[in-house]
Amino acid sequence: MDNATNNDTAMVVFAWILQEEHKFDIDPVAHHIHCFPHIINICIQHLINGYKCADFSGLPRTWGNPPRVLHKKEYITAVQEDPIWHGWETVQCICDSGQHWCNFQQTIESGNANQSFMKGGVPFPLPVVQLLHDVVTRWDSTYYMINCLRALDQVCDHHYSVLISKALLQVIDLWVRMPWNTNLVPEKLEQMHWEVLQDLEFALQVSIQVFGAHGQC
Repeated sequence: MDNATNNDTAMVVFAWILQEEHKFDIDPVAHHIHCFPHIINICIQHLINGYKCADFSGLPRTWGNPPRVLHKKEYITAVQEDPIWHGWETVQCICDSGQHWCNFQQTIESGNANQSFMKGGVPFPLPVVQLLHDVVTRWDSTYYMINCLRALDQVCDHHYSVLISKALLQVIDLWVRMPWNTNLVPEKLEQMHWEVLQDLEFALQVSIQVFGAHGQC
C-alpha cells in the first residue's frame, strides 16, 4: 500500500478489525501508518544513529579466528569514529570532479592489468565501476553506498562486499596512497573501520532482502 488512499482505507479496516475482535479503539487518522518503505527507512536511520552509542558490554574481549581477530576496545573506538561519515567523505572526495572520477577509473583498470588486486592471495580483477553516494530520501542508498565502498576499498586506499568481499577494498587503498591524492581525503578508513562497515552492511542487507533487491556492485 502507499501513503495515499490505499493506506487510508487500510487504516479504516484495521481500526474496525481491532474494535470487532479485541474491543480496542483507535483513530485511523491519528494513527495513520506510513508506507512500508518509509517505515523501513525510519528503522534504518535508528539503526545507523544508534550503533554509535550501542551497548557492547556483552561482547567478549576478542572474537574471530586468526589472522582476523577483533578486539572489542578497538572495535568500539572505530564505531564511535563514525565510519559511515568517513566513508561518505571518501566517496565525496573521489566523485568531487571529473578528473578524480577518471583517475579513480584508471586506477581500477591499471590495477587489473598489473594484477595488483588480490583476494585470498590470488590476483582478482575488480569491476570498473564508480562509487555511490547515499541519498537522504532513498531508504536503501546507505546500504548501497557501503556495499560499493567496501567492494572498491583496495582502489580507494591505495590511490589516497560481501558481494565482492574485501577485493574491492584494495582499489580505495591504492587510490588514497597515490602522492597526488594524499591531501584529498580528510581521514583514511582504517582496517577496523572497514570491519564496522562490514557489520553495518550485514545489518542493512536485511532491508534489501525484504524487498528482494539485488546488489548494485
